[in-house]
Amino acid sequence: MERAEVVRKARDAGVHLVSFFWCDNGGIIRGKSTHISGLEGRLSSGIGVAYAMLAMGDMAQLQPVAGMGPAGVF
Repeated sequence: MERAEVVRKARDAGVHLVSFFWCDNGGIIRGKSTHISGLEGRLSSGIGVAYAMLAMGDMAQLQPVAGMGPAGVF
């Protein structure tokens, strides 16, 4: 199924927000959402996650890891 078809089916179904979930390095489920208007772009380029998310602990506190700040997206 092509991206445009996925977006069309989501719009036809009345979807407004689409959530993307992943399991981080610590085994914690994380997620980000996008509005349906940005879905096709997210499907081609990804949702984007700050480098700091890789250093996030299980208590949602940023751990002191060199090079892992709140800026920069991979």
